[in-house]
Amino acid sequence: MHYRKTVLFLLGTLLALSNVRSIVAQTKDGIRSVDFYNFTYELDPHNKIVLRKGIITRESLPHLFSENRLILLRYVDFNGDGSEEAVIAIRDLEPGSMPISMDYFVYDFYKRSARQIFHESQEGPKGLCIRGHSLVITAASWADDRVPVPHCCPEYTERKIYQLRGSTFVVTSRRRWKNYPFQHSAVYKQLLRCR
Repeated sequence: MHYRKTVLFLLGTLLALSNVRSIVAQTKDGIRSVDFYNFTYELDPHNKIVLRKGIITRESLPHLFSENRLILLRYVDFNGDGSEEAVIAIRDLEPGSMPISMDYFVYDFYKRSARQIFHESQEGPKGLCIRGHSLVITAASWADDRVPVPHCCPEYTERKIYQLRGSTFVVTSRRRWKNYPFQHSAVYKQLLRCR
């Protein structure tokens, strides 16, 4: 009788441990298993950002440095399917008239690897907000190319709201304000709030 209880106890323990192992294995297989701090990001077919420990620094000219740094990594289930997507913001500091630009990425987990489903590059300071199932990007914006405007001084602040449709993000709302963030900082701060 004692032997039978011991065997049942051991079998129950092994069964419980095997369930724990399968749960751990499942969590390691998702998007959170990807090391985005040591990762290659594709800007376009010819340009990439290769981060190591979340950063890359380059010397463009003597004593002038540029830097790409991962400043945001969040996990969100944008379409409610139970699988998270990774949202990444990489800041680029460059010497020049617009020293800060941002690259925003979203990756899903497809066929056991990270797949890029969104990328947008914006000049100007950080302006990414996640609101529910939407991605909101607020950034400096220029008028069309017919009117020459100095690159340093964009005329607009623009907010675009994206939502995931299938495996693609689409713009569901877009608005421009005739101002520039550094000229009307109160308006810009209000636009950056997630509401």
